Amino acid sequence: MALSGVAWALPAQAANDFGTRPYVRLGLGRALFLSPSGSPGLHLTSPSSQPLADLTVGFDLSKYWGIEFSVDYMKTDLDAASPRHTLGDFSSIAGTAAIRLRYPLGDGRFVPYAFLGGGNGFGDFSGRKNFTYPIGGRGWSLLGVAGAGAEF
Repeated sequence: MALSGVAWALPAQAANDFGTRPYVRLGLGRALFLSPSGSPGLHLTSPSSQPLADLTVGFDLSKYWGIEFSVDYMKTDLDAASPRHTLGDFSSIAGTAAIRLRYPLGDGRFVPYAFLGGGNGFGDFSGRKNFTYPIGGRGWSLLGVAGAGAEF
């Protein structure tokens, strides 16, 4: 799960009725891990030790429906659970596609939305800080995304 703390979008009215509206969003935040101890004896620092960066390109296809494509990069520390010490860096990059349901309220300036989608992610252990612990690796994984927000 990732939370973006800062976002920017191209200026446009949130609820236009004249067709496709493209947008770009840049995000910067922290990653929160639902299961930071996914492997016995290992623990990811949560929230992430370094900022999560996000680039999203989307298109509002109608007043209610849209689609967006996103690329996220995150880097944090991988720690040994006992004794507690940092083993190295864990980074991941993810590409996702999602559908977005929007519902303009009032005069269309406040637009709550929800999105659902999926994609692929790549994780990599690097920047080893402790050479006495025999771990390492990288790999791909399918992932799902879901969320909600509001435009104003």
